[in-house]
Amino acid sequence: MRKFYVEYFGVSINYKSKQLCRIWLLLLVLGLGGVKGWGQVSITNGTPSAFIDFSISMPTTVGSNPSTAYSGAGFEPNPTTAGRLNSNAWAVTGWSDGALAFGGTQNTAAIDYTRGTIASNVTTGGFFAYTGTPATGTNPIFYIQPGGSDFAPGTLTLKIVNNGTGTISDFAISYKLYVRNDQARSSNSNFSYSSDNTTYSPVGALDYTSPAALDVLGIVQATGGPFSTNITGLNIAAGDSFYIRWSSADVGGSGSRDEFGLDDISLAATYNPNTISISAAPFGPLCNTSANNVSLNYTVTGTVTSPFIQLSNATGSFGSGTTNLGGTVTGGPNFTINATIP
Repeated sequence: MRKFYVEYFGVSINYKSKQLCRIWLLLLVLGLGGVKGWGQVSITNGTPSAFIDFSISMPTTVGSNPSTAYSGAGFEPNPTTAGRLNSNAWAVTGWSDGALAFGGTQNTAAIDYTRGTIASNVTTGGFFAYTGTPATGTNPIFYIQPGGSDFAPGTLTLKIVNNGTGTISDFAISYKLYVRNDQARSSNSNFSYSSDNTTYSPVGALDYTSPAALDVLGIVQATGGPFSTNITGLNIAAGDSFYIRWSSADVGGSGSRDEFGLDDISLAATYNPNTISISAAPFGPLCNTSANNVSLNYTVTGTVTSPFIQLSNATGSFGSGTTNLGGTVTGGPNFTINATIP
C-alpha cells in the first residue's frame, strides 16, 4: 500500500492509497462580492481607504464625474454637473426644503441644498461651499448654516460599501470639524455609525457643542479636533454597506445659530484575514483509477472562489502550468470540491 500526498499551501498530509500521486489544491481568495453600482464610498482590499476633502480631487463616487470641487450646487445621483455631490453616497434630513434620500435629487436653484459658494459668514440656512481662509476655491469646506426650521435638528449621512472580498472588522475614521461661533446659541455636532441605516450607535467621544457665548474668532477648528475614532467588532460582508452620520441640534441659548464646517474625512478599513483549513473529515477516494474522481472536503472562513486542482507527474514534480479540473464549490461553511481527473 503506497501513500499519496495532499499539499495545502505547502503543508503535506499523508494518506494511504493504491498508487502514488500528489495533489495540490489551490483555493484562490478572489471574492464573491461584486461592485454594487456606481456611487457610495467604495472600499476594497486593494484600496481599503478613502479621503473626502470636497476638492477638485474628490472621489467621483461622492462628488461629480469628472471630479470637481464642491460648490454648493446640490445633490443628484452620479452627477456630471460641476460642483454637485453624488446622492448615492449622501443622505440628509432636517431641511425645510425636504429630505434627501440616497439616490435622490435636490438641485433646484436657491434652496437649502444649493446655496452656492461663500467666503464669509452667512445668515440664510443651507449647505454652502466655504472658500475663505483656511479653505480655497479648489479645496473648500462643506459648510452648514442651521436655522429655525433648518438642520435643527438635522442629519448628514455618508454611505460606504464593501466592494472587496471578505468582511471588514474595523474602521478608522477621522475628520475636521469647523465652527463659526458668532451667535449666542449653542448647537451640537455628534457622530454615530450603523450597519443597516436604521439603528445608529453614537460615539460620545466625538460629540461637540459650540459655546453659548459668541466670539469673533471667525471659522476655526472645533475644540478637540481633528476628531477620530477606531470602530472595532464590525462584520461588514462583501457587498454590504456601512453608514456614518453627523447629527446637529440646538443645545442652549437663543437667537440665530452657529455655522459648522466638515472637511478632510478619512476612512480606513481593516479586513478580516481569509483563512482556509482542510476539514477533519476524511477525504474521498483520491486517485481512484476506476472513477477518476477527486473529492476533497474542507472548511472556509472568509471568501473563496475559483478553486482548481494541480496534479504532479508520477515523480511528484509539478510542471510550469496548472491543470484546471473545473472544480466547483458546494455547501457551506463545510465545502467539497469535486473534479474529474482527465
